[in-house]
Amino acid sequence: MHQRESDAKYETNNQSRQALIHPNDIAVPIAILSTDDGVVVYANDAFRKIIKTTKVGEPIKGFLNTEQKRQSTKQNLEQKSKCVGVFDTPQYTLCFSVTQGIFLDTEHFFVTLEKTDIAGKTAYLSRTKFLSQLSQLVASEQVVLSDICLCAIDIDRFKVVNEKYGYAAGDYILNELVRVIDNNLVGKHIVGRLGDNEFGLVLQSVNIDDGLQVCEVIREQIKSEKFVWQGEDIAITVSIGIIAIDDEQDVETILAQSTLALSSAQENGRDCVHSSATQDTMMAYHSGKMHYAMVIEDALQNDKFELFAQPIVSLGDPDTCYSYEILLRIYDHVKQEFVSSQELITAAESLEVTTRIDHWVCEKVFKLLSEKAEQQVRIPNISINLSGHSIVSVAFEKFLLELTEKYNVPTSCICFEITESVAVKSISRAQNFIHNLKQVGYRFSLDDFGVGYCSFNYLNQLDVDNVKIDGSFVSAMLDDATQFATVQAITNVARTMNIRTIAEFVEKPEIIKALKVIGVDYGQGYIFGKPSSVQEIF
Repeated sequence: MHQRESDAKYETNNQSRQALIHPNDIAVPIAILSTDDGVVVYANDAFRKIIKTTKVGEPIKGFLNTEQKRQSTKQNLEQKSKCVGVFDTPQYTLCFSVTQGIFLDTEHFFVTLEKTDIAGKTAYLSRTKFLSQLSQLVASEQVVLSDICLCAIDIDRFKVVNEKYGYAAGDYILNELVRVIDNNLVGKHIVGRLGDNEFGLVLQSVNIDDGLQVCEVIREQIKSEKFVWQGEDIAITVSIGIIAIDDEQDVETILAQSTLALSSAQENGRDCVHSSATQDTMMAYHSGKMHYAMVIEDALQNDKFELFAQPIVSLGDPDTCYSYEILLRIYDHVKQEFVSSQELITAAESLEVTTRIDHWVCEKVFKLLSEKAEQQVRIPNISINLSGHSIVSVAFEKFLLELTEKYNVPTSCICFEITESVAVKSISRAQNFIHNLKQVGYRFSLDDFGVGYCSFNYLNQLDVDNVKIDGSFVSAMLDDATQFATVQAITNVARTMNIRTIAEFVEKPEIIKALKVIGVDYGQGYIFGKPSSVQEIF
């Protein structure tokens, strides 16, 4: 179809939609839902303004098949408008809101609906129906799965289109995108909506190499297509991930792998195609991140984290333990090993659950110390690492103050560690956080000092008790004069400001000797003790 014909068709359909409601009031809020699963197949701008969470391809929350839930949706709309109606047909549910005195001819609406572009939206399936057909395909004994490919197609920066041109323009783009996809396909295929700006495409009787070529053609065609909205060209590109379906995979695994392939395409700069057949570093990275994300979520849900502690000792008297740093570990039962600290941090940040983890750690440590205090066991000094999200959260600060009252632990025995880079990025909030908690007796360490901004000026702005010299400087200080000078400079400045210094990654007797000569106060490393379970230490 030529661009001019497409524009004319879309404009005609828009006029049809408007004429169905009222000639003098075309801003009547209206949405159309698939009757079987409540998925929105159309919602105009007026309706979106009432229900801000309405998205094409997703169900309206609470609006499903039961009369009770339908009434709940109606009541939700009634709070924001004077009159609400719900009308069903075998294929659609019409949910509309009009002011008093406006008449909506629902029968005429649905008769015309079948002749308009709205009905044509079912050219691609809802997520529920798409997954249902994919499941049937995977379960079929008459299909050779190795000759089936699943593609995940994401519209690059589609949010910008909706924000700049409006949701009507977004709907137009979605319709045109499906048209371009369909025009470039031959043979059996299934197209479905997986998300707000993501489509799923199943290619049947196609191997992975041919599927890659098909995806490249679709990508190039979409990129070269002119999408014109109200006289303005809208440039659209897509990222595509494609996988070959394996005989032993279930639908959930298949979808996860297509998402990984799509993520790799997006990481490669978008506007490209990526195949899981290429077992490259990018796919391995995303696969690993997803795996550890699942491990972390399981640990949060089922209390599977384990607390370890490593001693921090006085360099003047190595037999004296100054403090213990609390370390978090998760045992990966699939790989039968503990997840490394870096993998844990990376996955937690990608999941955005670092503050939830900080909640878990602080609650467990405070409870443990409280139990030891009741048993009249001497409570050691404890250091707890906090994430950047927690430091900038007023709610987390309130949570810590509530823990203080709940467990009645001596605050002077607890030191919170925050990294230099995090503190500097949110310097004002970090200052308030440190100030407010030091008011009730807590202490603070600036962790990994030297690897971030390494400005001594920040030591003046942050009221910390300790500076932890990053291990990368300490471990190399005997072989590199620059590293030695860095450790010495940090120590001298900290001493002048009455801030204690802690050297990380101390592994050799020669390093201990050099640190003592420089004047570093404390050391931490395997030479003093490896991390052990807190149950063994306390």
